[in-house]
Amino acid sequence: MSVPAATAAFLGGVGMFLLGMRLMTEGLKLAAGSALERVLASSTRTRLRGLGSGALLTALVQSSSAVRMATIGFVNAGPVSLGQALWLLYGANVGTTMTAWLATIGATPNAKRAAAGHVAFNVPTAVVALALLPWLVTAIAGLRQGLGLPPSPAAKLALFHTTFNLLGVVLMWPLSARLARELGRRFRSGEEDEARPQHLDDNVLAVPALALEAMEQEVRRFGEMAAEAARRALTGEFAPTHDPRPSARLGNAIAESITRLNRQSMGPESARRLPEILRVVRYWEAVRELAADAAAARAEPGAAGALARFDAAFR
Repeated sequence: MSVPAATAAFLGGVGMFLLGMRLMTEGLKLAAGSALERVLASSTRTRLRGLGSGALLTALVQSSSAVRMATIGFVNAGPVSLGQALWLLYGANVGTTMTAWLATIGATPNAKRAAAGHVAFNVPTAVVALALLPWLVTAIAGLRQGLGLPPSPAAKLALFHTTFNLLGVVLMWPLSARLARELGRRFRSGEEDEARPQHLDDNVLAVPALALEAMEQEVRRFGEMAAEAARRALTGEFAPTHDPRPSARLGNAIAESITRLNRQSMGPESARRLPEILRVVRYWEAVRELAADAAAARAEPGAAGALARFDAAFR
């Protein structure tokens, strides 16, 4: 897609988003009957209920963005006040951590670390924002006036959400390096042994562009294992009793991922890269097998002297 076409698609998407927001608001105004108003009033009657309702709804629909958009629509339509909407947004920011954890089921350790980082960002930010709520409301009112935004509840909610995320960045930025180190030490159970993919999982394979990048990282790791086996075979450190199954399982896992990805629709460049990656996998498998053969040959009785001149030539 060319740059002008991509720009047009972006602007068209923004326009459709704004149109959808308007249609949702108008639809909620028409649908806001007595039953809906009673449900919303009951679920946001107290601050704790509003927070819990926002978190629960986010966990159910698996999208904090959808809950935020619906909350803004409810405020514009009238069934929910601005104060009630703030607690729904708090709950949505807490509930999105549940979404992150659910997405890590069956995922790689790196994905689990990312989910833990998401929780570490949202939960402390929500606690600090809750403690600073009176001052945040005052600051948001001043910011809205300074930016010349209309005094609508939707504008205030948008500014509140933006301020919430900026506060999270300010809080977590000084701790980011320490948090990364701590997360790097966690989630290192049996799933992170050398026989299992560290970069490939079902979530990544759903997006071909991401899957290709992850696959190349996995093949690079597989190659490092094969090259190390070859080095140890040349120096006599590789024993025939070394278990070749972890390396074989990793190679099979990569090949299976390539097969699954090949069934998806891809662009011509991605389709060209896929067989090249598979060919590299097969090369590294051959290196690993030859290293095992070389180690076995060295272990034969009387082989040391016979192989000495060939070993020097090979090196």
